[in-house]
Amino acid sequence: MCKIASYLKKISDSWPIVVRTVKVRYFFYISGLQSSLLPLPAEKIRNLYRIKHKLVQVNTSSMVSYKANQYSVPTKYIGQKVGIQIHDDQLWIYYNMECIAQHPLSNRKLNIRPSDYKETLMISAPHYLDIDTLAKNNLKTPCFFKSLRGREMIYYHFN
Repeated sequence: MCKIASYLKKISDSWPIVVRTVKVRYFFYISGLQSSLLPLPAEKIRNLYRIKHKLVQVNTSSMVSYKANQYSVPTKYIGQKVGIQIHDDQLWIYYNMECIAQHPLSNRKLNIRPSDYKETLMISAPHYLDIDTLAKNNLKTPCFFKSLRGREMIYYHFN
């Protein structure tokens, strides 16, 4: 037991020297690079390259709102705050840095991905025998109507 204890003491005594040596080498390496680095551009220029990120809450219908239109997300995110970003006419929806949904931007009021709609049906009609066919039929035959403001809205009817 004495050999192990003396060996561990020997290692622990030499440890601070190793750490100090690494820090000193790192400092000299960084200070050597520092002269070749340029300062950051002005704040106005940096803001042009920042990605706009907005937090929204997923409603009980498993949808998020963006510019008065609704986009579907998986049902496990109901009640959660998710981030939305716009890139190249696409709406990207993130939760904890993970992309959970992507939709093309559109003027339609409801934008539902078939997989999200099927999940919603499984929760709202768990005893229905053929959910796949129901989801396919409902998404295939939309019904349009005019809202009070004259804007076109889309909804899906259930058999």
